[in-house]
Amino acid sequence: MLDYIAGRTNEFLAGFPKAVRKKKGQFFTSAETARFMSGMFDLSGCGDSVSLLDPGAGSGMLSAALIERLFSEKPGIRISLTCYETDPDILPLLKDNLEYLKRESEGRLEYELKAEDYILSQSGDFSSLADTDTSRKFDFIIANPPYLKIGKDDPRSLAMSDVVHGAPK
Repeated sequence: MLDYIAGRTNEFLAGFPKAVRKKKGQFFTSAETARFMSGMFDLSGCGDSVSLLDPGAGSGMLSAALIERLFSEKPGIRISLTCYETDPDILPLLKDNLEYLKRESEGRLEYELKAEDYILSQSGDFSSLADTDTSRKFDFIIANPPYLKIGKDDPRSLAMSDVVHGAPK
């Protein structure tokens, strides 16, 4: 599954200027890195079903790597995946890739694709460090941070001002 999505991602990248991706802070995860990252999870406590969050899904590489591993090591597991992505250029590819994963899962994968910024969608939860009953919980979260510096006046920084202070240099 991951190899298919890696191929589709490489096709997308070949037709999308590097300068544009750099300006957006997009440097897509390689299949090798995605497999490495998915290998870092302890799956020993998995039940019959798990929920996954990919808060900046891109083309779905990280999700695909973890899903591939879960299906390999936990036959019969059911997966609920929630992906967030804001880039309108990559959203069609992500949707196609998620549909592919769903078809290949033989009914064991359901997904929700949210075309919105994860941080902004959760801003109410960042207003305090307390755990709230309304916060959605996930069994696994897989993400690569963006390579774009977020300024102090950016809406995402402002949404998290109670928990994040300053900026990296």
